[in-house]
Amino acid sequence: MSISVNDSGTWRTSKIISVNDAGTWRDAKAVYINDAGTWRAVYGNSSGTTTFATGTSGTWIVPEGVFSVSVQALGGGGGGGAGHENSEGVGAGGGGGAGAQTFVSLAVTPYDAISYGSGAAGAGTGSLGVNAPSGGTSYFGSVSAGGGQGGRSTTAGTGILGAGGTGGTASAGGSNGASGATPTAAATGGKGADSAYGTGGNGGTNAGGASASGQAAGGGGGGRYSISGSTPPTAGGSGSAGSLVISW
Repeated sequence: MSISVNDSGTWRTSKIISVNDAGTWRDAKAVYINDAGTWRAVYGNSSGTTTFATGTSGTWIVPEGVFSVSVQALGGGGGGGAGHENSEGVGAGGGGGAGAQTFVSLAVTPYDAISYGSGAAGAGTGSLGVNAPSGGTSYFGSVSAGGGQGGRSTTAGTGILGAGGTGGTASAGGSNGASGATPTAAATGGKGADSAYGTGGNGGTNAGGASASGQAAGGGGGGRYSISGSTPPTAGGSGSAGSLVISW
């Protein structure tokens, strides 16, 4: 982007713009004008993209000349619950919920410090009677996309089904994970919820649940176990990580 000036009837493109700062000439990196309340760049390069590492958090400083950023936030997927069998019955773990997603434009001020976090995946669990860990929330300032809830494990000694995890909340909420299948000798854990950017892990049959795939937030598959006799639980699969990207 450049600025042209009229030099005695001839338009010339300015290669460098300098301003007098209390007697010292300084080269301007960018020039903006206020167009009916909206700041617009008329000189200089003020574009860029930042992708934050999964599971990290911190503070981001708004660059010079930036007044608006686009935020793409995806919450992490929840892990899958554990399945179990003993003499009282067979239980199947629930699949994890998908992370939510949100895409918004956010007004900012140069040099402001904005807090951020990029949601991690929820791990599958091998413990009974609990929900697997939920996926982490991705956030940037006031914008957030919640992680999916972890699937429910069966309870020791009862052989009940594990409920699927609830999807994360934001402008576009995540899908819920499936509950464990009806207990039989071939019961299967609930499938993790798919997201727009990832596929939920399948529930295990006589095995642990599969982990989710994809770059975004598919929920982890629920685990289950169905070998005769009293046996240890089999863990659910992990969800897939969320993400946070900003551009300007």
